[in-house]
Amino acid sequence: MNGVANAVMMRARPFYRWKSFWLGIFVLVCLGWGWRRAMKGNGGAEVTCLGYQAGIMNYEGRASFFVHVGLRRWGMSAGSYPRDSPAVWFVGPWDVEVSRGRPLPNGAMETPHAYFRFAHWFLMLVFLVLWSAWLAWKWKGEEERKLM
Repeated sequence: MNGVANAVMMRARPFYRWKSFWLGIFVLVCLGWGWRRAMKGNGGAEVTCLGYQAGIMNYEGRASFFVHVGLRRWGMSAGSYPRDSPAVWFVGPWDVEVSRGRPLPNGAMETPHAYFRFAHWFLMLVFLVLWSAWLAWKWKGEEERKLM
């Protein structure tokens, strides 16, 4: 057999047989589920130790990552609660809130904190673009390897 006939016979595996394809589908389904859940209620989980509190949460249609500084407690917590008002499906792509602390109406001081919020649709879009580019790059590499 010559090289051309051999190359035709040895085609790359179809992309739907790649583990990376199905892992990407799983990630997209999880992001979609989180988005749907964020529309029904707010919730999350946090860990507090050594004066820091870090956590993740669904809040106002966004996936939020936060850090509080200067807390004098230890522990973990998780929970959720239903929304009082209808949610907006397509909020802005991201939101960042950083505070050094301020006085609250009850006279206490707010702890310094940082919130990084990303809309679920934005996370899905970024993941979809990066995942598609990676699959295309992998496909091209498989095709070139089979031709050698």
